[in-house]
Amino acid sequence: MILLPNGCKCSELKVLPKNWKTLKRISSKWKIYYRFYDPNYPNKPQWGKLITIKGMNTLMTPDERRETTKILIDDEIYALTVEGYNPITQDYNGPDIENTYEIRPETVLLEALDQAYLKLELNYSTLQDIKRIKNLFKKSAVTLGYYKLKIEDIKRRHVRAILEHQAQVNNYSNDRYNKVRSYMMGVFKVLMELDTIEYNPIVGISKKKTAKKLREALTDDQVTTIKDHLKNNYYTFYRYAEIFFHSGARSTEMFKLQVKDVDLSNQTFKIWVEKGNRIRQEIRAINNEVLPLWKELLKDGHGKDFIFSKNLIPGPGKISERQISYRWKRHVKDKIEIIIEKYSNLNLDWLFSGRGNMIYSFGKEDVVNEPELHYELKPEDIIKYQKSHIVRIEKELKECQDNLFFKDGKVQRDA
Repeated sequence: MILLPNGCKCSELKVLPKNWKTLKRISSKWKIYYRFYDPNYPNKPQWGKLITIKGMNTLMTPDERRETTKILIDDEIYALTVEGYNPITQDYNGPDIENTYEIRPETVLLEALDQAYLKLELNYSTLQDIKRIKNLFKKSAVTLGYYKLKIEDIKRRHVRAILEHQAQVNNYSNDRYNKVRSYMMGVFKVLMELDTIEYNPIVGISKKKTAKKLREALTDDQVTTIKDHLKNNYYTFYRYAEIFFHSGARSTEMFKLQVKDVDLSNQTFKIWVEKGNRIRQEIRAINNEVLPLWKELLKDGHGKDFIFSKNLIPGPGKISERQISYRWKRHVKDKIEIIIEKYSNLNLDWLFSGRGNMIYSFGKEDVVNEPELHYELKPEDIIKYQKSHIVRIEKELKECQDNLFFKDGKVQRDA
């Protein structure tokens, strides 16, 4: 017996002829049959009423009739078990099935975007970038009159118009437009995964073409000028810059570094590297060139102190890595008028001074409690674990070479 809603039950659904699944020639009419029991009709003719279904008999080939019979059986079982269908009264009295949504499809665009943003699981700085972009996206949606649209009614043409308006008003480069597109695609992806929308409207919107420019590197004289200026006027920033450029890490990672993660005796420190959805822990070497600066920095730090806290000295509070961008602009760009971004400093004299002790790393994915590791700096280790940095620099140099050619024994820049 099959138990049904409202206290009803029915027998197993069967088909005549019995060999309907293998029959090769049709010689009679088919039927599905079962008995239905309603507790409202005990000891009455309706109790155990025989129910038959014959809708497959209009089809004249065995394969067509078999396929239709399977569909009819599935439909009848669904009606009986889910919809509470009663073949005696012809009523549907199943339990009310309410479609539950975390974000309902009829939610207006602006609210849906805010709710989807709250469900993103990314690092803090990325979330802050997305929040700013989302708010500008909403502002353009209001300007274009789309703010009253339900999220289920948003089409690709609406999103494209918003992105174009956002780019025009904020004077976005093509690179920035593509970044905004990428971030908003992630927000709409959340809505799609929650079944709020059927498809991601940004997927069909093309990226804009971009031209990759060569990074502008600091000259030897500029490096000297910057180092002297920072050392004499903004010493903690100078110390950070020296440690940073010999670490092989990003500012985001350095600003999460705590005193307990540094092992001065072995000249190593541990950082967490986040790329996409992957998080791994790496051990980096402390370059001999900056070891005195590390010791000086950590002498007043304790345990869980962040090594670069307020004023770029150890302290209990974590500060934003954007502090470096602000300081670089105030102390370098504005004060000594060297207009080069901080991450363009690929000058090998600064980045790899003391080349015999280049940075190396050992990756451990999702490590929580890693045992103490002791490594001896060997040339083969340096080459092996610094490979990614070497490849990056070689790529930069190759791009430079592609734009140069020789003429009369001299290097000429290709126009």
